[in-house]
Amino acid sequence: MDRSLVNQILPSTGEYGDAFEHFIICEIVKLINLKVTAQYKIYYLRTNQGAEMDLIVDRPGMKTLCIEIESSENVSNEHIKKLVL
Repeated sequence: MDRSLVNQILPSTGEYGDAFEHFIICEIVKLINLKVTAQYKIYYLRTNQGAEMDLIVDRPGMKTLCIEIESSENVSNEHIKKLVL
């Protein structure tokens, strides 16, 4: 059995993080489409400096949600520093 694909998506790899982020975003979008009657708008943000916000959910009449998705079991200040203005 070829293990090259399995090895590429080990939790310690960037590919795993990308796949995890994609899965979480798909699940959130699915949940919004199934359960929410309001017209939520979903965005992604990357600044010119390279900072990213994985998911921004604009909810009419409510606060906008900014979501950072991390596959790490140990979230540090480094992971969340871009959330602080």
